[in-house]
Amino acid sequence: MNFFMIMVLTAVALTGRNGDSGPALAEQVFREPSADITLTLVSSFPADGRALGLYMIEETGILGVNNVAGVINGYSPTTGTVTFTLDLDPANTSCFGVSFDPEAPGAEHFYTNDWGGNDLFYTTNWGTSWSTVFDPSFNEGRGMDFHGGYHWTTEGYQNIIRFIPEYTPFDVLSVPETTGQLSGITVFPWEGNLGVAVTSYGAQGIWFYIWNEVTLEYMGYAQFPTTPSESYGLAHSEDLDCIFWSYTDSSENFHIARLAFEISQAFTQNTWGGIKTAF
Repeated sequence: MNFFMIMVLTAVALTGRNGDSGPALAEQVFREPSADITLTLVSSFPADGRALGLYMIEETGILGVNNVAGVINGYSPTTGTVTFTLDLDPANTSCFGVSFDPEAPGAEHFYTNDWGGNDLFYTTNWGTSWSTVFDPSFNEGRGMDFHGGYHWTTEGYQNIIRFIPEYTPFDVLSVPETTGQLSGITVFPWEGNLGVAVTSYGAQGIWFYIWNEVTLEYMGYAQFPTTPSESYGLAHSEDLDCIFWSYTDSSENFHIARLAFEISQAFTQNTWGGIKTAF
């Protein structure tokens, strides 16, 4: 297979009701994938209204943002029932992403972003009151995740940010294989490193990377097992060994799907050459 670079020339649109800024001038780079990745639909359930950004709290529930209702819903990952809610700050009307930091000094912290401003909102009392702190993605952040002391967020097109709130510097990492404005992100342990999975509003699948504490290595792209109208949040469950994905169907109804994923080594020209040499 020949891998090459193309230019995608499209117009910039205004931010939509779900935070989608539309297509933009972007340069897509094709690198050879290092793995074959497949996604399989395990189950799905309808969201309670909207489910923009997702976040998984093991043994508690999967969080889904409904900015119109002004809440974060906590769903049972097995039944889809809403088992608890957190009220968003009244000013957080353009919330997309949510993350949870159980390691923060003092009380546990929930963080949310807002595509209408440049701040993160956070609460230490499960939504009773909220404060704000600077968002390094400004108003370009959408999906969020947390792992090992660091938060992760998408940033506009072809970038993700790894950061600690109120600390600088932060890491801006390129994901040049992606197309469209990024929406969902999740991270997960992978063979001693950290796997990173991202999707975009218009994507029909997920791009996978490995973070080795220095750079992001491209693993590959996996097609969704069902066709979405738009793709929103991602959240990995280590206990259930799956990825949860929120999307809209052709009638603009939101769903949350549980996806099993399998990552296996790709037989590229280099790996096949190594196998022949071994024999």
